[in-house]
Amino acid sequence: MIVAFNLILDDILFADGRIEKNVLGGGGVQTTFGMCLWTEDVGLVASVGKDFPPSQRKFLIDSGINIEGLRTMDAPTLRADQILDTDGTRSHAWRVPLEALQAHFPQCWEHLPESYRTARGYHLGIHPLEADLDFIAQLCQTGACISVETFREAERRLNEKELRGLLSLTDIFSPTWREADSLLGKQSWENHIRQFIEYGARIVVLRMDLEGVAVAQKGNPSIMHVPAMSVEVKNPIGAGNAFCGGFLAGWLEYHDLYTAAVCGTVAASFLLEQVGMPVCDNRLHQEAWRRFNRLIEAKK
Repeated sequence: MIVAFNLILDDILFADGRIEKNVLGGGGVQTTFGMCLWTEDVGLVASVGKDFPPSQRKFLIDSGINIEGLRTMDAPTLRADQILDTDGTRSHAWRVPLEALQAHFPQCWEHLPESYRTARGYHLGIHPLEADLDFIAQLCQTGACISVETFREAERRLNEKELRGLLSLTDIFSPTWREADSLLGKQSWENHIRQFIEYGARIVVLRMDLEGVAVAQKGNPSIMHVPAMSVEVKNPIGAGNAFCGGFLAGWLEYHDLYTAAVCGTVAASFLLEQVGMPVCDNRLHQEAWRRFNRLIEAKK
């Protein structure tokens, strides 16, 4: 099993005035989409309120996601506005009271069903200045592969001790270029990757939007670049999460950095070209393998 965390229902406000309501989001759900493309037995750990739409629960099940870790609470389901500007930047605004946030966050070991506690891998999204290192350390103790992405820029640079404390707990560390700048200061993406590895990261995946991703592994001086797929971008929200889920699944299945990066890139491409997620059915899997083979052939 591979496990991801958290669920939010988003209202997406596009720069042209369009609004898409009740879109499954929160990072964890899009991450499970990327995982489901390449492996079976994918689990989601999250909590929802009694107001969570039955149709959304059915969608998760139809997508092949194990929802044994989906808890129902008295607090309302987490909801947020995702506001897209004309330049592609995004702002986030909660649409639930503080009490609901406190009820649903944070995650803890007790929230994991027994069947999730022997997972091969876990993926978490973190605020770099507020990461729950104790919880990540608990996951590390299982021997699973730990994948971490930063979901926002840090308000200040992290010092070496803070970086080593975080990166020593991760097997895969995946920030965006802007997030890396906020952690280390502005510099080239090559230097970002080398510095993260110097501070303890085993695998670094730097996500660079339309420029694709750069990937490197501790002990190997080479940095690989995988270009983004050319698709019509209709909605950028969730593509990074899907990439991280696809990368983790690809790494656990194939233990090859380039192959894992291709798995992540393909997963991201599906979310870029539509609002929300498609169901992971046979047709989608066939298209995923077609895109996978196209990127693999392009490398040769």
